[in-house]
Amino acid sequence: MYQASKARLSRSEKIQTKNSASRGEISAKRTTRQPTAETVSATVVAIAGEANKELVRRFYREAINERDASACERLLTADFVHNDEARGRIGQVQAVEAFLTAFPDLRNEIVLILAEDDLVAAHQRWTGTHEGPFLGVEPTGRSVEFTSTALLRFRDGLIAVAWDEVDVAGLMAQLGSS
Repeated sequence: MYQASKARLSRSEKIQTKNSASRGEISAKRTTRQPTAETVSATVVAIAGEANKELVRRFYREAINERDASACERLLTADFVHNDEARGRIGQVQAVEAFLTAFPDLRNEIVLILAEDDLVAAHQRWTGTHEGPFLGVEPTGRSVEFTSTALLRFRDGLIAVAWDEVDVAGLMAQLGSS
């Protein structure tokens, strides 16, 4: 391999390489490549994906863990859609408030988060104590733990669409309802 590489070098580089090799030195010629449109595009997508993941973390941290339903007004688009239902920001504020009323100590933990293009997927674990009415079930005082997976689409730096798959059956079973 050394011989093949040596053949591609200029005469002065060959002499320098031979002298360096005899002294036990190894050197490599540094080349600088200009970024291509593909690498720039991939970098922009990666940066956007990281920003979108951070926005998802921020949404659940503020809206759920910090009990600030107004995070919906800051982090969602005005025409926000949840599971194909056009809710807007106000509708999502109401949904968050309903959850926080039913489970005042509700905690959200993002277990896995992935991003591609304008989408983020977040698998989550939820824990809380049932202290308010929830889906027709009066407060039980029971501790619950359930999971969900959300797929979120972004537009103009905000969450525009969310599809949630929640283990409602498991949650309702923990509340003693079937």
